[in-house]
Amino acid sequence: GLGDVYKRQDHSEPIDTMISLEPDISPWISGTGTYLDSVVTSMGDNNVFSEWFGWVHITSDRIPYANPQKIIIVTTEYSATQEEYDHLYNSLSPQWQLTDAWRNGEVYVICEDAAAMVQRAGPRIAQTAELISTILYPGSSDIEVPKIIGSEYMDYLTFSADMSYND
Repeated sequence: GLGDVYKRQDHSEPIDTMISLEPDISPWISGTGTYLDSVVTSMGDNNVFSEWFGWVHITSDRIPYANPQKIIIVTTEYSATQEEYDHLYNSLSPQWQLTDAWRNGEVYVICEDAAAMVQRAGPRIAQTAELISTILYPGSSDIEVPKIIGSEYMDYLTFSADMSYND
């Protein structure tokens, strides 16, 4: 399937992943049946909120209980700068800070034009899948992906970089 194209060959254990639409204390998260859930699970990884269907507004106590290894925040509210990332990362609630993802610096932000692409299912699914795979498997390509990705997201794509779409 689609995920096989991007899955790292030595991938053995599923990565516990949380996808959120905001860095709020009680965010909207991706459950089963969402577009982003299908991207993550097609790579053989685990959506830590798969017990719920659709986009779900969760209470903050669920975040450390789920304990994701990686957190991906998809938001148009931030700019892709190190200062914005540092502010977001350091101001996450104590519940977010109790996760392995936060403790290990595995919190990623997709913003600006990249967020607009990732939030909508469409013809750029290959680019979305490749972008998510570069976050989940940082050693799978020669390209180093920053913790915050914005309108320059094409710089981090190799397989799907030559695809062009009209917005």
